[in-house]
Amino acid sequence: MTLNVDCDRNTETVERYLATHRPEVVCLQEVMKVDVPRFARAIGGHGHFVPMTRVLSHGEWREVGICILTSLQQTGSEAVYYVGSPGILHNLDRHDPASRREVEHRILLVSDIVKERVLFTFATTHFTWVPDGQPDDFQRNDVRTLIGMLQGLKEVVFCGDMNAVRGGEIFDLLATHLHDNVPATFATSIDPERHKVRGLRAMVDGIFSTPGMCVEHVDMTFGVSDHGALSATVSKR
Repeated sequence: MTLNVDCDRNTETVERYLATHRPEVVCLQEVMKVDVPRFARAIGGHGHFVPMTRVLSHGEWREVGICILTSLQQTGSEAVYYVGSPGILHNLDRHDPASRREVEHRILLVSDIVKERVLFTFATTHFTWVPDGQPDDFQRNDVRTLIGMLQGLKEVVFCGDMNAVRGGEIFDLLATHLHDNVPATFATSIDPERHKVRGLRAMVDGIFSTPGMCVEHVDMTFGVSDHGALSATVSKR
């Protein structure tokens, strides 16, 4: 399951979804570090969190980033930066669009997870944000770096918030290197009621895979966050 949590705005609904569905592998973007333990408990698991920046939440500057949680055996995890570097965090002004580009790290988080003696590799990211939804040279440079990182992995299921619309330049470039598993009938991954722009329709979240991976039964649930929760069954061919 993959989902953009939208920081501190949907903690209870995300926790309830996880506790009800109990996915074995969970990839979260824009997740508050303080909420990671309760999300892990909801699935009876553990995981790896990597901060992207700090946001003002309940009167305090708190870390927000990406994580991969699992109730299975996690044999290894690595955070690879394609924007920024570890050890340096800045405060994000959520009301200033330019602040996102200037202070947020962009990271590919990769985890090796074992089920029934079979090794699976999962990766997630919160890709480079653009203020008007249109690709720019920052996104173009970053997606080339990201694709190079993904090509260094033998077999992977890669998911997350791409901050780029399916059918557009950036999303479709990813889809030329990895298989896009979200059905074409899914027209949007933006929650029509919870997103700040009501009625916005854009498929910006994805579940991609390399040829050796089989991703089936892809579904999407709204009412969890400002993005839909994408879920799937994963196996090896």
